[in-house]
Amino acid sequence: MCWEDVVHANALRLNEVIDKRRMILRDMELTPEMQTKRKKALGNLKPAGADLASRQSDNADKLRRAMRGEPTVVDI
Repeated sequence: MCWEDVVHANALRLNEVIDKRRMILRDMELTPEMQTKRKKALGNLKPAGADLASRQSDNADKLRRAMRGEPTVVDI
């Protein structure tokens, strides 16, 4: 067995490991593209045409909800 065969076999094994890792990440939906596809499928992704006024309104609603809550005191 020559050195080139060993290097080639190791390169093939490395490619297999990388491909399996990609498949696992894809199955677990950890890649950014899969997260985006999942959000689109669930309808959680805002449409690309959302205008500035609706985004400002959403942010104001979030701020109002956050301000409404009374601060909690935690004794340690």
